[in-house]
Amino acid sequence: MELVRELKPRLGYYVYETSLIRLADGVMYERWVYNVTKTDGGYSVVRTLYSFMLIDGRWLNGSAVDEWLVVNNTVIWLHSITGDSLWVHNYTERPISMNCLSLLVAPPFWPYVAEGRQFNVKWVTNVTFLPPFGNGTVRGEFSDKYKVGKELVDCRGPVGKCYVVEAELKRKYYAPRINMVNEFEPYRYVFYVDLSGVVVEVREYAGRSKTPTLTIKLVEWT
Repeated sequence: MELVRELKPRLGYYVYETSLIRLADGVMYERWVYNVTKTDGGYSVVRTLYSFMLIDGRWLNGSAVDEWLVVNNTVIWLHSITGDSLWVHNYTERPISMNCLSLLVAPPFWPYVAEGRQFNVKWVTNVTFLPPFGNGTVRGEFSDKYKVGKELVDCRGPVGKCYVVEAELKRKYYAPRINMVNEFEPYRYVFYVDLSGVVVEVREYAGRSKTPTLTIKLVEWT
């Protein structure tokens, strides 16, 4: 795909909040806090995710930290910290919509966005599970169709004008060892992307439902 611009995240501090998420025995919401700074040759994006759960009349909370490196139009997921556990990833984030959902201040699809543009992204993964988590390889196939609105819209963000980016994601998984094929219903996303490159709102839809399963909004930035 032809690049429209370089991926250069806007430096600053950002706070997002999700809509309420229903659980089997309560509800929860999340607050995502991003800090974007310049590093030698690239940009550091650190997200601290705070979870707030109301279960059986009691509020519970937790947190997790993720860090990415943005360099040469590439986003590398470095590591995650949850509790006392450190997970080292070191792999490149593809411009798949569900990946971009975690990277609202530096969405990997941003270099390809222009008014009225349409583009497709395909991605294949092969993951091997070892005991005790499993025994075998699972192949994942991801297909994303992006469509960008023909006009900018007003929005609440650093610049105040946004692209409307729609995406439809299809996922299929194969596990040859157990002869399993699992195909999920499409997920749809609507991203409102400020001219600064920051997503100010995203809505997630399951299948053909017109009601979002999740909404995330930018509520504060510097």
